[in-house]
Amino acid sequence: MISGVEYPIQTDFRTILRYDSLIKEGREDGSEMEEALLLMFGDIPENMEEAIDRLGWFIQCGKEDRGKKPSNQLLGINNNRPMDFGKDARLIWAAFRRVYGIDLRAIDYLHWWDFMEMLEELPPDVRLNVVIRYRIIDTGDKKLSKEDRTIYRAWQQYYKIKDEPTEKEEALLRALRNGEDPTPYL
Repeated sequence: MISGVEYPIQTDFRTILRYDSLIKEGREDGSEMEEALLLMFGDIPENMEEAIDRLGWFIQCGKEDRGKKPSNQLLGINNNRPMDFGKDARLIWAAFRRVYGIDLRAIDYLHWWDFMEMLEELPPDVRLNVVIRYRIIDTGDKKLSKEDRTIYRAWQQYYKIKDEPTEKEEALLRALRNGEDPTPYL
């Protein structure tokens, strides 16, 4: 319900992954949000702010804020991004195939909330979780041996998620390279 109007929402995991990809594009004109809302609702609701809020609730699987989480230092993790749906697609596919016997490329439908619950319940020895552990382990933790810190740093470099520049960032770089005014892109 958005401003008292009922809008159907796309619930298949592939649609939400496409939505995620659209939002990350960061187009110069900001049109990715309208396209994303159209993808999710089939129409662009009048109250876009409420639509975005309701969509956020859905994407978070209806989970409310659980309050303050323990510090990263206490958890022994760093601030690196643990996972990226696009960059880790093959690892996610392999994990679902191995653990659940589901081919995510061939399945007709899988609700987003089910997809996320299954993703969170993958066992620690699945390669995706091993890679995530490499990415987020705090290599400054004094409990790690010097040798372990060196090994984890190497794996972090190898598996690090590198953000690709958005269209807006690309336009800014082009303007700077060509000696043009960068102000419109800031």
